[in-house]
Amino acid sequence: MKILIVEDEELMAEALTAVLTNQNYVVEIASDGEAGWELIKDFDYDLLLLDVMLPKLDGISLCRQIRNQGLQLPILLLTGRDNSHDKAIGLDAGADDYLVKPFDEEELLARVRALLRRGSVTSQPVLEWGKLRLDPISCEVSYDHHLLPLTPKEYALLELFLRNSRRVFSCGMILEHLWSYEDTPGEEAVRTHIKCLRQKLKAGGVSSSIIETVYGIGYRLKSGEETITKKQKDTEEFKENLTDVKSQKILSSVNQIWHKFKYRVIEQINVLEQLSQALIENSLNQELYSQSQRNAHTLAGSLGTFGFPEGSKIARKIENLLKLDQNNGEIDGSKLSILVQALQREINVDCQVNQVDDTSYEEYSLLLVIHNDAKFTKQLTQESVNWNLKITVARSTSAARNKLYQEHPSVVLFDPSICSDTEESLQLLREFSDRKPPVPVLILSEQTNLSEAYAMTVVRAGFTPFAGTTLIPKTISATQILSNVKNILQQSHRGETKVLAVDDDPNILALLHNLLTPWGLTVKTLADPQQFWQTLESVQPDLLILDVEMPEVSGIEICQIVRNNSHWSELPVLFLTVHNSPDIINQVFSVGADDFVTKPFVGPELVTRIINRLERMKLVRRMAKTDEKNQNNEHQRTQEALKNSQARLAGVVEIADDAIISIDDNQRITLFNQGAEKIFGFTASEVLGRPLNILLPSCFAQTHRQYVTDFGKSQVQARKMGERREISGKRKDGSEFPAEASISQLKLGDDTIYTVYLQDISERKEIERMKDEFVSVVSHELRTPLTSIHGSLGMLSSGLIKAESEQGKRLLQIAADSTERLVRLINDILDIERIESGKVEMEKQTCDVSDAIHQAVNIMQPLADKAGVVISVTAASNYSIWADCDRIIQTLTNLLNNAIKFSKAGDIVSLAVQQQDKEVLFSITDTGRGIQQDKLETIFERFQQVDASDSRKQDGTGLGLAICKSIVQHHQGQIWVESVLNQGSTFYFTIPLCKSVVVPHLENPQLETTAIGKAFSVLVCDDDPNIRTQLKTLLEQKGYRVITVAKGEDAITAATNQHPEVILLDLVMPGMNGWEVMAILKERPDTCNIPIIICSICTPDNINQSSNEFVNWVCKPVEEHSLFPILRQVLNQSSKPSRVLVVEDDDELAELLTTLLKTNEIETFLAKTGREAIQLSQQVNPDLLILDIILPEGDGFGVVEWLQQHNQLSKIPLLVYSARDLDQLERTRLKLGHTEFLTKGRVTTQEFEQKVMGLLQRIKQSSKSGEDSDNQTSISS
Repeated sequence: MKILIVEDEELMAEALTAVLTNQNYVVEIASDGEAGWELIKDFDYDLLLLDVMLPKLDGISLCRQIRNQGLQLPILLLTGRDNSHDKAIGLDAGADDYLVKPFDEEELLARVRALLRRGSVTSQPVLEWGKLRLDPISCEVSYDHHLLPLTPKEYALLELFLRNSRRVFSCGMILEHLWSYEDTPGEEAVRTHIKCLRQKLKAGGVSSSIIETVYGIGYRLKSGEETITKKQKDTEEFKENLTDVKSQKILSSVNQIWHKFKYRVIEQINVLEQLSQALIENSLNQELYSQSQRNAHTLAGSLGTFGFPEGSKIARKIENLLKLDQNNGEIDGSKLSILVQALQREINVDCQVNQVDDTSYEEYSLLLVIHNDAKFTKQLTQESVNWNLKITVARSTSAARNKLYQEHPSVVLFDPSICSDTEESLQLLREFSDRKPPVPVLILSEQTNLSEAYAMTVVRAGFTPFAGTTLIPKTISATQILSNVKNILQQSHRGETKVLAVDDDPNILALLHNLLTPWGLTVKTLADPQQFWQTLESVQPDLLILDVEMPEVSGIEICQIVRNNSHWSELPVLFLTVHNSPDIINQVFSVGADDFVTKPFVGPELVTRIINRLERMKLVRRMAKTDEKNQNNEHQRTQEALKNSQARLAGVVEIADDAIISIDDNQRITLFNQGAEKIFGFTASEVLGRPLNILLPSCFAQTHRQYVTDFGKSQVQARKMGERREISGKRKDGSEFPAEASISQLKLGDDTIYTVYLQDISERKEIERMKDEFVSVVSHELRTPLTSIHGSLGMLSSGLIKAESEQGKRLLQIAADSTERLVRLINDILDIERIESGKVEMEKQTCDVSDAIHQAVNIMQPLADKAGVVISVTAASNYSIWADCDRIIQTLTNLLNNAIKFSKAGDIVSLAVQQQDKEVLFSITDTGRGIQQDKLETIFERFQQVDASDSRKQDGTGLGLAICKSIVQHHQGQIWVESVLNQGSTFYFTIPLCKSVVVPHLENPQLETTAIGKAFSVLVCDDDPNIRTQLKTLLEQKGYRVITVAKGEDAITAATNQHPEVILLDLVMPGMNGWEVMAILKERPDTCNIPIIICSICTPDNINQSSNEFVNWVCKPVEEHSLFPILRQVLNQSSKPSRVLVVEDDDELAELLTTLLKTNEIETFLAKTGREAIQLSQQVNPDLLILDIILPEGDGFGVVEWLQQHNQLSKIPLLVYSARDLDQLERTRLKLGHTEFLTKGRVTTQEFEQKVMGLLQRIKQSSKSGEDSDNQTSISS
């Protein structure tokens, strides 16, 4: 159902569209009254939603204009005026209902449904296909009582097929039915929606084959399970209406034609038999031979259509035999005789010619009689034979609807008294009027004349009768009624679409007439092609059907004549022929054919092709008519602009980068622009007047000259060159280059000017080569981990291997490792592409080299520990460089990663930094296997490795060094490698020096804070330095800020000054022991609330024993799996749970994030749309908002902009977590409270968790600091 919204306020229009589209309505929008009126005139709508205050033409005036034109389109007025007078004006102007803004969504939809129920659409029956049910009232689809979640377009597609159960729809016709004129996509969109609809139907239990593809034509509802209506439950009417009368008409037409012409076929076969006998007796004459050739050709094209496909094949063999033997000079009579006998057996007729039955097939139009008087309908049925009419009777409105949709009557005789009330009869009349084309109706009445009131009611209902339609009384005789029916049919046919069929085979002409006439087409046949032009002018057809091979004039010649005539050049042309060779097909389409069907053809297929072609033509004409007014208005402006553009054209041509070269009839150069000079190296003065050959390679010169000559003889004005092979140009220095060119011709009297537009595509070819090579390598690298993931998970999902088994755990590890490798590869590819394309700006600032080294070492330390490799750092001084710190750390980690992977257990990887002139020189040295000299340069290229097996053995992507090179070059630095085989390698890179500050030598560099900034602080008090180092490393890896002390006295001082969130306290220490420290801390008001966890080699008597002094106990040696759950529990208990709102529309990722947060005992809320995010933000007031950018119902930018306008929510801390790369302007737009950014796929789940936990800890710490400050203020006062 299509609804037009005329609303000038964009926000309101979009809101209405969203509400209605969600209910499976097709919606179009006009922004002013005049635009709305143009759409109403040109397109059919089921409902109009009309604003009152509109530019150009207000809503009340538009409403009156619609009603003055007799249009009965239901109208719902929308306005902000809420007084009775305004409502009365709107309703008097012709509106059907009135709704005041702001309105409730539920009320709006209820009013829309009510208006549609009064119209034609909802009076149509509920559609069913077996257990599949489509209800137009509720716009719901169900299968076996279970609702199917279809999108609006999928719903509209299914409804289209169910309402037209035997029709084939091309992609173009589906686009016309389901998309608005301005928003029509390509045909690929149709195929995509068909695919999705099939998948959803199959998932709901429906056979996926319900919608089948008719190759070369389109799609249709598969036959075999009838499309029926809910109101067909009455058994008798149900059985009456299951047959498809249209299909029966086609089959009946074919059968009738066969019975009419079968004796002529016999005569044609007998002629062939006479030829075979004459050949055997050596009495052949040319007339008999020519007639036999024609007969064989005709039989080959027609027998298959009449149900004798094998007969067509035999006839084609005879035709080919006669052609082949004629060329050889001898004809084998015996072979011909065998084929003729086979043909006679195939059609199973007596070879003796009987008298031809000249009784012509009489066409029967179908009359639907809606009447419950059996005697009356019987009289009509008996009398209808004399009027060439076929009658079908419906004794209820539901039966009438079924016959309307399934039997497609030509005319209707309707008794309104069969309906329960006037409204029901008017609904039925609307349905007849809304058919395409409308079905003419004769209305019966008990009175001599229908009452004027009822006649006016009929007109107001929107039913516009055809010329000659009368309202007739029941008292007239059956003969008079049928006479009126016949007159109605004759008048309605005058407006039908006309088809002209030209074929020398009368069988085919008769068949075409009887196939197409039931579909409302007027068919004019012509057997003599020499009379074509006179017939064309008299018939004025909308479509032309041609045979290829005809005597005197061929169909190809006729098509060429039509295309060359300015009046008929746009006439659609469809060819029917027995020839299906590629040469014939190419020839047919080259002269301008629109379609091609091979004989023998299938009747329904031919009808569908013709109907689709005609409907497409009507659409084009309607669009042309819509544009005609605009074109007329534009004509004057175009003429003026043309004058100006002509003045500029010469200058544009001259300065164009592409070569523009003109030549005359002798192919001598007459124009040579600056672009041509740049490409070829010649100046214009050097080439003007010279042959074009000087610009072509010698091997192509003659071919090109002939090409231009042939092009000049064609009727085509422009053509692309080099469609079958690449073309090349030759520069002044003799070098050749690949080119892309097109040529056009302009005839000026007897002279022709040819213009060539040429581009040098050398760079494009090189880019394409590089792209192909890149895609090839990337596809290979992607398939490798994908295969491992698919294989491992496939084996586990099959149940053959249990996930809990050792083998199952190994497969899970393989899948996890391959997933990490895949993520790294994708991130590396995105990184290098964005860096090299300049889409990533280096955010340069003063960068502390020492901090960068420390962070890189911390990141790589776990990998080094696992490999048993020691990382040694040598940095005599500290330096500051002007650089993007994150990218420098990325470079260092990439180089350290390579060094560690190629080192053995026990090896040392050295990282050294020193000043070299005005640069800082970084060097990373390993003692691995080394690199061959010929590889020292190539390893910095994409996907290049020392050994092809490295990507598998060392789990690399081959992009790390290429990324390092790009980053260093963007910092105006250099990168290189020095290596000795079997001794090791040293990678160097330089970054320009900003300034240097000498600091003490760093013996054992460690970071006191994590890369994510301030986090929860933990005070570790233990006299054992090894224990302190171990705990510090563990805690920092998890994002905690660590303070370490060795004595109890120092612990008290640190707790007093730094206020950590938790204290890890050893019990046995020299001097003040742990119990004494605890007692002092609990006595002090500023430290008494700090939770203390005992960390001791001692074991408590009862670990569950409660204590006011400490909150929990960890035994040495400390294990990671026991320490961190206790820490999380303690920290969460020490303050109220954090509240996090996750805004993510991807279900799987949303579930992962919420699960991850809940395991950390964080209260988590989820919103999947922009609208939900805004609503939940107000309800929840979260401590942290995690936001994706691309969302349904408003994007992340809209959410942030809304929150920024509300003081209570404008300071919410924000973590933007999106796959989208954001530039600086976009990041500025997303600033809320404290805002940070993470890119999906570039951080691991653990890194995401650390980031979130760190932010929450900082938020709690900030909140605690604020509370402490308030407390201090209160104490002071």
